[in-house]
Amino acid sequence: REYFKEVIATGKSVISDPLYSVGNGRHIIVVAVPVRNGNEIVAILGGCIDLSVLSDLVSAKGGGLGKVFIVQKDGLMVTQPNEEFIMSYNGRMYNRSYSDYKETISKMIRGETGVAKNTFQDGDRYLAYAPVPGSQWSLGITVPASYVSQQLYYLPVYFVIITVCLGFVL
Repeated sequence: REYFKEVIATGKSVISDPLYSVGNGRHIIVVAVPVRNGNEIVAILGGCIDLSVLSDLVSAKGGGLGKVFIVQKDGLMVTQPNEEFIMSYNGRMYNRSYSDYKETISKMIRGETGVAKNTFQDGDRYLAYAPVPGSQWSLGITVPASYVSQQLYYLPVYFVIITVCLGFVL
């Protein structure tokens, strides 16, 4: 396996690209870690993570409001709240009329970090993205633009209230 060869060659932990497991009939990733005796690698410890479990873990961090997903280097969704999209949906290749989304996915693939406003079928959303350390993946989270606007609406009100209160105190 390439990931074991990479661990031996580099001496660093490796997260594999998603693989199809014949054993359980699902997509998995392999995490391989070198076991050392001094400076010498004496063994490799490997473990498998089911992508649907990883997707559930990542989605739980979204708090229900946002949608969290991971994209690999070719644009394919590694994790996604909708399980049927895992390893079958490619953000760059999908025939969408939303070019801003394709551009954001391209930035994610290049390993960039940022925030973009994208148009989706259910309305405008802000998409924040950043590379996942130790892999060639990028993590993205979308939040409805209306939610962000609503939160920013109250910011000046809070500022005025705090300013008036401080004015009375002074």
